[in-house]
Formats: sequence, C-alpha cells, structure tokens
Amino acid sequence: MIDCCLVGAGFIGPVHAANLATHPRARLTWVIDLDLRAAETLAGKHGAHAGRDLGEALADEAVGAVIVCTPPRTHAPIIEAAARAGKAIFCEKPIDLDLARVGACADVLAQTRVPFCVGFNRRFDPTHRALHDAIRSGEIGRPEMLILSSRDPEISPPDYVAAMPDGIFYDTMIHDFDMLRWLLDDEPVEIYARTACMLDATENPHRDPDTAMVVLRMAKGALVHVNSSFRAVYGYDQRIEAFGEKGML
Repeated sequence: MIDCCLVGAGFIGPVHAANLATHPRARLTWVIDLDLRAAETLAGKHGAHAGRDLGEALADEAVGAVIVCTPPRTHAPIIEAAARAGKAIFCEKPIDLDLARVGACADVLAQTRVPFCVGFNRRFDPTHRALHDAIRSGEIGRPEMLILSSRDPEISPPDYVAAMPDGIFYDTMIHDFDMLRWLLDDEPVEIYARTACMLDATENPHRDPDTAMVVLRMAKGALVHVNSSFRAVYGYDQRIEAFGEKGML
C-alpha cells in the first residue's frame, strides 16, 4: 500500500483523490493546500490529514508518493521538494511554463532518481495505445498526415483561466502535442498557430483564446494539424486520424 500526499485541493485535486479512493494499492493520507478549508474539506472525505505546510507531509516517513495538482507556476518547487524528500511524484502538466525552470527541475530529478511521471494520461488509454502500436508496426506505412481534434464542452472556471493564460495550449493542446510526438516518434521542426475568442464575454470574461488551430511539420516529413475548442456543445470530443502511404487509421 502506497500512502499518498495530494498537493492542491482545487480544480483537479478532487478527481485524483477520488481515483486514489478506488485504487487497491494506494490511499490518500495527506491533503495540502494554502486554502486550509479546502484541504480539510477534501481530506475529510477520504480520512486524510489536512494542512497548509508541505514540509509537514514530506516529513512523514509513511508517505511514499506526492501528487501535484496546484497551478503550473508552483509545480517545479513542489517537485524539487518532494524529490529531495525521496518521494515518488505524479505531476499534472506542465512542469513549468519556462523551459529553463523545467531544465533545473529535471536536474534535481536526475540527481535524486525518484520515480516521476507527468500526467499525460492518454498514453495509457487502450485506444490511443492501439493506434500507437498500429502506426509503429507499419500498418499504414510511412505516416504522412496526423489530424488531432481536442474539444471540451466548456471553458475552465474564470479563476483557473486567470491562473494560466493561454490555457488552450498549456492545459488542453499540451496533450495533443505529447500525442503527436509519441505516435510519430518524431519532433516538430516548424509550427504555425492561430487562436480566436469565439465565446462571448459572459462565458469567457478574460478573453483568453478558446479556439485554436496548429499546423506542424515534423522532422521526418509528416504534416500534423491540431484543432481545439471550448465549445463542444455535444460533449467531450477527442479524435485522431492517422493517414499514411498504405492507408488510414
């Protein structure tokens, strides 16, 4: 049984707490949040300790893993503190919005050698894995085009949007950027992006981009198109089309 500390009781934290509650080999023992009331509310639902001080939870030798669910700008210092305490770490994406800061964090992880995973969950979805394996096995030959649609039924709450501007890239399409690199085993060499605000001011008061299209050219020659929207009124919509010299998936 792995005792877990969840850091961040806000937007996504309760989702991970609920998942832990159903896992036979893990349990939630700490919830840390600067908003103590939020931490206590979530901890109370799962019989866990609540607090504002991450150091207190990291000092608990029974804690084996830390789940980071705070705003992106806070991820790196939490990761580094947990790594230095010898805890395994699961972190919501992204690690940070600054590449230099990500590099410094990676150095700490390399030095401490603790297990670490960023929450790119689609790699573990059976349908995405099947597509990955089919492409890698040569079922469509050399990939020539990849089209990814990533559409949410609504935009995130205003306070969440304010905490992470351009979230359509950093919070939503980041999954697609991970997918296209993983599926094609390749890196982009050219990127073109356009955004728009299609939602009205009552739905999107911060006027943050809620619609986006990105076109990428990969090093091996494939072209990739990613489109995203926060107005999928028909429900959560995730699709991938892989086109190659021998067919389509």
